[in-house]
Amino acid sequence: MCGLSRFRQRLVFLEEEDDVGGGNVVLDDDRTLKPGEVQVVLLHFRQASEAQVRALRDAAGFGLIQEVENILQRPQDPDLPLFWCDRTPLILAAVLGHLEVARLLLEANADKDKAMKNGATPLYMAAQNGRFEVARLLLEANADKDKAEQGGATPLYIAARCGHSDVVRLLLEAHADKDKANDHEVTPLFIAAQEGQLEVARLLLEANADKDKADVNVFTPLYIAAQNGRFEVARLLLEANADKDKATQHDATPLFGAASCGQSDVVRLLLEAHADKDKADDHGITPLYMAALKEQLEVAHLLLEANADMNKAMRDGTTPVHVAEQSGNLELALLFQGSNTRKSKRKRLL
Repeated sequence: MCGLSRFRQRLVFLEEEDDVGGGNVVLDDDRTLKPGEVQVVLLHFRQASEAQVRALRDAAGFGLIQEVENILQRPQDPDLPLFWCDRTPLILAAVLGHLEVARLLLEANADKDKAMKNGATPLYMAAQNGRFEVARLLLEANADKDKAEQGGATPLYIAARCGHSDVVRLLLEAHADKDKANDHEVTPLFIAAQEGQLEVARLLLEANADKDKADVNVFTPLYIAAQNGRFEVARLLLEANADKDKATQHDATPLFGAASCGQSDVVRLLLEAHADKDKADDHGITPLYMAALKEQLEVAHLLLEANADMNKAMRDGTTPVHVAEQSGNLELALLFQGSNTRKSKRKRLL
């Protein structure tokens, strides 16, 4: 009634035997209340001491449903802050997954979007901690599904990062912005690829998240998955037709990133997808050159088997085969020498 919660309303009535003339009930326009009549009283919040504010916060944090109910019945403002703590009772309930406490606080008109100093809202905290039921309750209460913390991360972003696929699905069903990036232009799909959150990545791709949207360094989800050795996510992205050769701001491709970090399984995957095996970065360094430089034997073997150019020079004229010969790594040098011998034989046969 009147937009106020039940905690700020009281029903007042007199029974037949009540002393109308001598009582203290003077509520309607003519300042009397007759027996059998009922009137609703709208209450202001009572002043609360720091101890009372702390009591509500502690009760919410410990999930003490009846204690929270009793305090709200005072009635007490559910959003009163403590000067030394920026976590409201609703945020604590969201963090710890106390569903019924969160329900009571929302019923008392707690601010569903009131954030901590870092900008994290109750929904953000529920998403971060995988509190599915609380997140659903907050969304049903029309909490802002895209409100970001001070670094630009949304509830969907943090759920994706932490691998809470059920919360990701919930937010996507609520039409959260699937491509909203943080301050470094990192999207939910990018962070899922970086962290190897396969099911989250699958959900985002099914929701048509931008598979090639890059961060501030022009790293794509495929690049970061390749660099970090997230094989299953990289395969998923390639199946979704992610650009296998999209380069960073320094012209490094996903194959270059995988080769640099010795991610041989991802290198094999990208070669099978016909990634450009000889595409160089802005210094002229190819994936094979980088594999030789870092003595990544398995990666070098895969690239040589795929006929990567061992003689493609960088700007100073240095080639991958030269790097291998000068490395002091006999196994690496023999690998390049053997590949060179096989190529020479094939040429003579032709």
